Amino acid sequence: MEFQRFTAPDPAALEASISDKCAGLAAAQQAGDELAIVDHTADLGALLTTARREAEALPLMQAQLDRVEAFSSAEVAGWFWNAYATALQYNGRRDEADPAFAKALALSRAGGWLRLQSFVLQHWGRSLVEQGRLDDAQARFEEALAIRQQLDDPRTASTEAALAGLAELREQQAAALRQGSCHCGAVRLTLPALPDKATKCNCSICRRINGLWALLRVRHGEGGGPPGAHGRIHLGRQDTAQHSLHPLRLLDALGALGPGGRRPARREPEQLRPAAS
Repeated sequence: MEFQRFTAPDPAALEASISDKCAGLAAAQQAGDELAIVDHTADLGALLTTARREAEALPLMQAQLDRVEAFSSAEVAGWFWNAYATALQYNGRRDEADPAFAKALALSRAGGWLRLQSFVLQHWGRSLVEQGRLDDAQARFEEALAIRQQLDDPRTASTEAALAGLAELREQQAAALRQGSCHCGAVRLTLPALPDKATKCNCSICRRINGLWALLRVRHGEGGGPPGAHGRIHLGRQDTAQHSLHPLRLLDALGALGPGGRRPARREPEQLRPAAS
């Protein structure tokens, strides 16, 4: 899964920029200009990754890892590490990208280079979303947003879009956890929220699926499936009602709310998350 990966609005212009940077890198290498080599490599690697050619970008930059260490106090080194981390990210090596992003961020903070800092935070945040580390990603995006607002950077909108996309992703994940059904699938239901407590049981069904169970009000449910299956359930705020659900599928759905386990036959409900203060 790639989260809001940047796509160049003008592919022809992107290819022209890649050609220019290739020529610039060749000239720097011929002149033996070490700093210019690092600079052009960082720019070319970033452009190749934008063009979905990260498989080319990665070895290009890996060849300069020793050289870039000589310029650790220069801003260009921070841009290099950000480009290198992004190439690692899109090559599927996100665990290796994290230290490179951290290095780029440390350099940008030490040098006071706010624009670079905002880029690193934005790129790292996207990589963290792709790793499922949503809280860490949100912290990076929020810090990037504060910097870009401070700089009146037009890329503020991109960071706002990242935060909005992250909130939407959280809601999708939460909604998926609130879906359930009976075992045969004839009756489906949506929980209004995840429960704070659930019971662990060692009956034969619960041992079989390592499930948890809870008593909850159901917001709505719909029927379908084979003839003779129960049709629809709807419990209002004041209603007390029962509906016969095949137990295994419902317990399996509720089992996703927390780790199962074998305990003595029936126990008091256990706290699944801290109570609101």
